[in-house]
Amino acid sequence: MIPRGMRNRSITLALILVLGLSLLLPMGAQAASEKESKLSKLKFGTPVNLGYPIRTVSINDGVMGKEDGKDVLYTTASTTPAVFNEIDVKNNAQLRAFELEGVAQSWRHVIAPDGTVYIAANTASGTGELWSYSPATKTVQKLKVIGSEKSVWSMTTDPEGNVYIGTYDHGKLFRYNPKTKELKDYGSLLANHNYIRSMAYVDGYIYAGMALPFEVVKVNVKTGASEVISDAVPGILGVELEKLEFAYDMAVVDKYLFVKASGEAGLMMVYYNLQEQKWEDKYIGVDPVSGKGVMSYNQIPVADGKAYVPAHGGILEVDLATLATRNTGISFATSLRGAAWIDMGDPELTRDRTLVTIQANGKLSALDVKKGLRKDLPGVAAKGGPIPIHNMERGADGRLYMTAYPGGVGGMFDPVTRESSNFLIGQAEGIVSAGNKVYYGIYPGGYIYEADISGSKMSEPKLLFQIGAGQDRPYKMEYADGKLLIGTIPDYGQLGGALTIYDLASGEKQVYRNIIQDHSIVGLAYKDGKIYGSTTKSGGLNTTMPANNPEVFVWDIEKKKMTMHTQLTSLTGLGNHRMISGLTFGADGLLWGGVDGILFALNPDDLSVVKQKNIYPDVKDYGMWRPYYSRWGEDGLLYIGLANRMTVVDPATMEYRSLTPSNFEMSFMTLAKDADGHEQIYYTDKTKLMMIPISESDSVKTVVRNGCFGEPLNVDGTIPGWSSAEAGTEVEYSVSKEQSFCGEQGQSLKIIDKSQSNKGIGSYLSDPIPVVRGGEYTASAKLYIEQGLIEGLRTDDSGIVLYFYDKSGARISTVAGTVIKGMPQKEWIDISATGAAPEQAAFARISLYSSAWNMMVGYYDQVSFEGQSPGGLQLKAAGEVSVGDAFDLILQAKDVTDLYAVQTALAFDPALFEVVDVRMADGFGSTSTAYLGWNQDGAKGKVNIIATQLGDRALGGNVDIAYITMKAKQFGDPAEVVLTKQSFFVDKNGDVTNLSYMLSEDVKLGIRFAYDVEDFNKDHRVDAQDITLIAKQLGKKLDDSNRMMDVNGDGIIDISDIALVVLKSLEFVK
Repeated sequence: MIPRGMRNRSITLALILVLGLSLLLPMGAQAASEKESKLSKLKFGTPVNLGYPIRTVSINDGVMGKEDGKDVLYTTASTTPAVFNEIDVKNNAQLRAFELEGVAQSWRHVIAPDGTVYIAANTASGTGELWSYSPATKTVQKLKVIGSEKSVWSMTTDPEGNVYIGTYDHGKLFRYNPKTKELKDYGSLLANHNYIRSMAYVDGYIYAGMALPFEVVKVNVKTGASEVISDAVPGILGVELEKLEFAYDMAVVDKYLFVKASGEAGLMMVYYNLQEQKWEDKYIGVDPVSGKGVMSYNQIPVADGKAYVPAHGGILEVDLATLATRNTGISFATSLRGAAWIDMGDPELTRDRTLVTIQANGKLSALDVKKGLRKDLPGVAAKGGPIPIHNMERGADGRLYMTAYPGGVGGMFDPVTRESSNFLIGQAEGIVSAGNKVYYGIYPGGYIYEADISGSKMSEPKLLFQIGAGQDRPYKMEYADGKLLIGTIPDYGQLGGALTIYDLASGEKQVYRNIIQDHSIVGLAYKDGKIYGSTTKSGGLNTTMPANNPEVFVWDIEKKKMTMHTQLTSLTGLGNHRMISGLTFGADGLLWGGVDGILFALNPDDLSVVKQKNIYPDVKDYGMWRPYYSRWGEDGLLYIGLANRMTVVDPATMEYRSLTPSNFEMSFMTLAKDADGHEQIYYTDKTKLMMIPISESDSVKTVVRNGCFGEPLNVDGTIPGWSSAEAGTEVEYSVSKEQSFCGEQGQSLKIIDKSQSNKGIGSYLSDPIPVVRGGEYTASAKLYIEQGLIEGLRTDDSGIVLYFYDKSGARISTVAGTVIKGMPQKEWIDISATGAAPEQAAFARISLYSSAWNMMVGYYDQVSFEGQSPGGLQLKAAGEVSVGDAFDLILQAKDVTDLYAVQTALAFDPALFEVVDVRMADGFGSTSTAYLGWNQDGAKGKVNIIATQLGDRALGGNVDIAYITMKAKQFGDPAEVVLTKQSFFVDKNGDVTNLSYMLSEDVKLGIRFAYDVEDFNKDHRVDAQDITLIAKQLGKKLDDSNRMMDVNGDGIIDISDIALVVLKSLEFVK
């Protein structure tokens, strides 16, 4: 009975408990017939930022100048964001540093006649920009975005202060006028030349160094007229033009233009006589001893008719009268990133013959060309920062190994300690680990490096071999059967990648180019002596893709030939595509991989398609070089960067979870174990290392009433469990048998949206579903688009929407779901909406939605709702019970939020137990703050308990609700007390929402009976069998086998012990 004086709220709740609520069950019974996915048992948490594992200064270029009477170096660290530095050279100290927002790198700096420093900037998003630094105001500013070009590579100025800019993607020349702020576009200088890689200004002309292939173009800056002047260069160097790819650097030195040529022929430098307008027949080639050529330069220092060039692993002196060269004896195998004569005030250095420059790592170097002496200044004056991670792989030691772009620095991250360290390494396109080694595939040049990881630190990477055969980018690397398997992209301007097999024991290298003609290899897997590969149509830069589709192939290692190959054009939903990747063998023996947004599994015997799922139908013609990364977890799930979207798939059911947004490109991923030995997902986000924690799921699936639309219509013709919230005059909803995905009735919800206007808005809402504030929830459904779906002005139209409401029924949050633009038709597709319940949320509703912008005929089915568990109810017992004794059970709510009231139904065997009393637990409240009532049908073994808070109290966590005192009447096996699935609980909003949480299944508590000491055979009876057993031990010495028969504990088994057993047996007879 409810006490007098209880507040109306409590009376309402008590009546709800007695009369029943609108009950929602977790999806238990309904889903039992479906194969449960492993994914339902896992929770993928919010990504965690683990910081910036690779930090560096990373200097590409610099320029020496004067400011406020000091010798200064201006340079930009290619970090994220890039940092412009001004360094006091003589004092090796930073004067100023500015972050260039959005900029990722700079490859050229110039100083105008008025002292303004111009910075050629390339953004992380792939555009070229012009920035400037003013020595007068000590500030930087962004001046211009350079047309629609992707990057800026070269720059110079004229005497009037105009800035000339050379670009990549269309090889365009621009001129910026600082007075008018105007940008003049001269257009592309040469057809089929993507780069202006270098330039110089002389007497009204720009000399532009082109690339792919090498050319030098002379441009009249007034008229724009241009001419190619480099036809003689291949002959002077004795090489074919095709082997000269870049006019990489250029500088005016006295009467000469020094032009560096780079390509397959090596790094060389030629001289153009500006007075005579002709090329000299002398050049600096590749040193035959060291194999080193000419490094890069911005400024070439000159003194006493001599110029100083970085070449042959040191500094070469060039006599400008004869062009003869002399090695200064200085070891300096890198570029001059800005250079000038500086008096360093060091007595060991010649004051007027010490050339100072900056290395890629930010260290200043003083090079005394007279004494042949080099001094690297201590510390790093330039400010750097994090740089983008360009590759990542887990080593056999469990640590993560990474490299960066631009190359030069790598990183190692330990998932156990979460500590990171940096090391020197080039730009690795691929990484693989085998045993205590890690192998890096370095661009440019297709070099393979090896490093030992057996110690606490990785050893310095050593060159193992070069692939050769015109291969440049080792993007795919695997290890199998003692061999490195490498798939590569060819050099600039070339088609035809290669498969390389390198035997680590013998050092034997086999390179097979053009296995699929003109394709590159970006997928590799190994099984039973065969390599399974897949291709991309993309070749080296500045090439046209072949017309034929990418393929999957099989290479027999022993036979040294391809034995099978196929295209995948039969995959449903696959249109034009350029890359197949992500190959990996599963435990099921199938060959898994991805193309566009499609996951597939092939029979390795004939490459036939066994399984497929178009997970991301919106992805079309995706990819270039970077492979899809696939990893199998210890949980048996496939983790794959499908179209660079972090996706986890159950290979048995093909159910999946998307873990990163569709507009986020996740470049690299792997799995590794943390300090607790649990596998987690690690991926890169530009400069950041991110981790997605994996744990056991605490979410539950809730049955959405009539989610398969099989219930009979209501008397008024409406659909049970659903209501129309928003329906224009041109939208119709009905239950149909034309299409069905689930349910025995073979029905679904049909929508006909006939108008692309507000008359065509349709929203069909589920009944309310209770939620836990702050919990994350996912509404899902199947959608079959029969026809239509006209794409209108907007692209964010969702097929499903999740709404959250407060307890008054006011909508407080809207979560848009899967965008159905571009989705395939005439097949069932997955749609979902995921969002967190706001703090004020009491319940949610699912909207099956058609926007005003679309027209379609479609069908919805298998609507479900999954999210944070509201908690549960359970029974607990302490220890064993004895026949005839009373014992307590605890009725407990577990992991609840805002618990207000409970109604439970218990069942037990009345022959074994009886209920003596039920009383309120201290944790639930007292008679002034809560109410508890109960009744029982002892003959049937049933007890009902009602408990509710009074007033506005609500409880959370693990809550003891009631103590149930029972008595054991006799032994039974099994013996259990059951909390039946008719039990449910209500949160504090239940009086408004009329919603409750009901158990999905019976919760059974096994009762353990204690054994009597006289029950030697443990059958819960003392009888003649026990008397016989003790009689056989009469007078025997005690040991472990009979010690329990010393019933009175006097150290011997005698007649008194037998008597005690007989007396106990008489109790059982009674």
